[in-house]
Amino acid sequence: DHRDLHSFPTRRSSDLWLSSVFNHPSIEITITITSAYLTFLSAEALGMSGVLAVVALGLYMGKNGKTRISPEVEHFLNEFWELLAYFGNTLIFVIAGIMIVADLGKDCDADCQANLGTDVWQLLVVYTSATLIRGVLVITAYAIMNFSGLLRMPWSDALVATWGGLRGAVGLACAILVFTNGNICENVQRKVMF
Repeated sequence: DHRDLHSFPTRRSSDLWLSSVFNHPSIEITITITSAYLTFLSAEALGMSGVLAVVALGLYMGKNGKTRISPEVEHFLNEFWELLAYFGNTLIFVIAGIMIVADLGKDCDADCQANLGTDVWQLLVVYTSATLIRGVLVITAYAIMNFSGLLRMPWSDALVATWGGLRGAVGLACAILVFTNGNICENVQRKVMF
């Protein structure tokens, strides 16, 4: 039984909001921001992952909700969200920089100095191991996709995917969360932030 999703009576609230306005950039952008926040807060209140709920909203809006946005507003809306992401990334890096500088300003005793060499060695081992494991996973996925005909991916993309990993704002935000968590011992906090 194949049914069209648009025939269901329960449409998403962001769809209803967006279909009631047309060609009003500030209103349409406000609706997308409000939808993201309400989705996050609703999911968290229900004990689910707010981040994954927002990802699901983004996937839904990318497929179905995109037609609800005025063509004149769509480019401006994309630029707005890219600018918002840029500000978020910049803010995370600034906060991390301030925290690292504040931590470097603390007095480091002899144990701390001795642990620095161990920390650098452990960092290199973890980085190399993570890259090798990611390489095995990417090569496996590459082989399955290319030989099954599902998707053709050049080797250069596979190399970038292997080297890419979890970098940038997401990994840094996770490190900041560990660093500021009072329930984790200070040695682990400093090592994770390092």
